[in-house]
Amino acid sequence: MKIKKYISKVIILFTILMIFCTVPVSASNYKDTVFDFYFKTAAGGSTTTELREKQDDSSAYMKCEKTTFPYVAKVAGTQSVFDYYYDVSDGHHYTFDSGTVYKMINYVYENNFKYAVIYAKRVYSYNYAANGLWSPDSI
Repeated sequence: MKIKKYISKVIILFTILMIFCTVPVSASNYKDTVFDFYFKTAAGGSTTTELREKQDDSSAYMKCEKTTFPYVAKVAGTQSVFDYYYDVSDGHHYTFDSGTVYKMINYVYENNFKYAVIYAKRVYSYNYAANGLWSPDSI
């Protein structure tokens, strides 16, 4: 009988501890931000999103809602607004057309960069626009 009471108390204690103990969860920077690209012939046909803080080692996310022609994109990393953008895509480049969605492999966080940016280059030699949503982290 004593063993049953002891086991019951241990189970109750364990249950109480589970209720009051929480596991800290790191919130990643996965909220979508609008991007608007305009690929100009005179500017070499490339553009970037704004910088956003990279908070974990997940893939970046990009959804192209509308584009006249396709574009190719990859993820770059940097320490600040004034620093050079470093290619951290490890060769993972993605072609976007209207309606395309990718979780983009990158190594921003693993290479200790603070910010992520998506670098995009036009496929055709025309001036054209593209827009959609992106985030440096994904769920």
